[in-house]
Amino acid sequence: MSALPAVSLVSDIPPAPAGPPPPEVSKLELERLRREVKGRLFGSIHEPVRIGRYAILGCIGTGGMGIVYAARDERLGRTVAIKLLKPELSGNQTSNLAVEARSLAQLAHPNVVAVFDVGEHEGQLFVAMEYVEGQNLRRWLSVPRPLADILDVFAAAGEGLAAAHEAGLVHRDFKPDNVLVGVDRRPRILDFGLARGPDQSALAGPPAFDADAEPTLTSLSRQGVLLGTPAYMAPEQHLGERADARSDQFGFCVALYQAVYGELPFPSEDLRSLSLAIVGGRIRTPPSDDQVPISLRRLILRGLAIDPDARFATMNLLLAELRRIRAELDGAVIRPASEPELATYDTTAIQQMFGVELTPNSSSGRPSLSKAELTEIANEVGLELAPRPTPTPTAVTSTSLRSQFGFETQIRSERTLPVLPASSTTRRIIREFEQNLGGVGMVEQFETGLVWTNREAEANLDRRPVGALLTLRRNFAALARKRRKRGMLLGAFAGMVVGGTLMDTLGIVALEPFMMVAGIAVGIVAGHRVAKRIHDRHLNEEQRHLDWLAQRIEVLGEGR
Repeated sequence: MSALPAVSLVSDIPPAPAGPPPPEVSKLELERLRREVKGRLFGSIHEPVRIGRYAILGCIGTGGMGIVYAARDERLGRTVAIKLLKPELSGNQTSNLAVEARSLAQLAHPNVVAVFDVGEHEGQLFVAMEYVEGQNLRRWLSVPRPLADILDVFAAAGEGLAAAHEAGLVHRDFKPDNVLVGVDRRPRILDFGLARGPDQSALAGPPAFDADAEPTLTSLSRQGVLLGTPAYMAPEQHLGERADARSDQFGFCVALYQAVYGELPFPSEDLRSLSLAIVGGRIRTPPSDDQVPISLRRLILRGLAIDPDARFATMNLLLAELRRIRAELDGAVIRPASEPELATYDTTAIQQMFGVELTPNSSSGRPSLSKAELTEIANEVGLELAPRPTPTPTAVTSTSLRSQFGFETQIRSERTLPVLPASSTTRRIIREFEQNLGGVGMVEQFETGLVWTNREAEANLDRRPVGALLTLRRNFAALARKRRKRGMLLGAFAGMVVGGTLMDTLGIVALEPFMMVAGIAVGIVAGHRVAKRIHDRHLNEEQRHLDWLAQRIEVLGEGR
């Protein structure tokens, strides 16, 4: 019997058309999925995958640069976000991105996601960042919001962008997906993966996007070079020219236009028409909306100018104009940032110089000056007098935050200050903290305020759109535990003595155990109440002292 000829089952199948290679999945992600599937199938507790000292808790999401995990920092006991860059990206730009991430780690700003650590895991670059509970700005905007809330969020995000510019960093990929809005409604900018110095921001030519690139997603070239998000890139980026802080301003205004009008400012049917529209400055006619002020539309159009020189010179100037527009929504009137401020002086300077007071003071014994005499002195020394401003009402909030078995363990005092204290008075303020809050502590200073902490207390000074917020906290947990234990022990001893005395008096043997136990129980309850009353009286005194300290800090901040 002759052998049957071999039949090929694949020779007649036409070869598949050539296409882009499938995306490379990291070994860590494969291992994490394998352990997760195994644990679900067999009901076993699987050992978490680790990146150095970080135990991976789960996958948060994926993006154009890599995968983001929630992880537990086992050394510091906190939850962080780990971004593991794609293998092809890590291989080509590891050194540059590592340097940029370390530069970002030195930028401490409340509107920028903090970077804690940078390293490599099996040849892939990872960045450990602050874990923020919330949603990105795109999802936050998916719910209809008042215009005032939108401007507040963008103004805060713009402050983070301005701080990065002052640190010499250019983001190059600002968009709603790269802004996280926390549960506290504070926006934080992330994904500075494209961030670099202005002198490193030029490409060899116009960016070559893949044919299937999405206009609103971060794109990579075929060589793994980060290009940006086409819909938010400035004209100079589309032309492959040098990008600087004004390029970020363009992306900021694209996102602001989209948030205000509900659509992108440039047509985005395909990448070619999008790029031509951006480079040619062909902006869609904004929808007619009576809720959007003309001044806001002008601000956005100026930020979307083709020529970088036609935009705002700095992000801070744009934000100053944006805050003025925001204030107009509330009916307030703020002078535009372009107008020079008149030099005015408080009369306190003249009082200190000449040793006189405008109003009589019986305790000082100094003569009082009339308004005409004070004006004459001001003219002689070349000062322009302004009437002394009426002190801004300051809101004081005093609360107890925590308790243990009915004993309050923490008190807080908040005070709204009319101005953020100047840096020249910071040392005096810190000295007041040390003298009144339990000794020397650690200080962290930022452009927007400072944080001072020691083992017993914490003080925060945070800049607000108008003025500043001072928050003082004191912790009495150890003292509360000590007082509670002492009160209950002394009460138990007193109750035992009283119970024993009653037993001797009554002489009823059957009731002896009951009376002894009842005496101890009643003594414990009574001792607890007495100790709590003493503790509450002490905390009331400390609360008054904390409020007094807040008022003193306000006086120091105003330089009075």
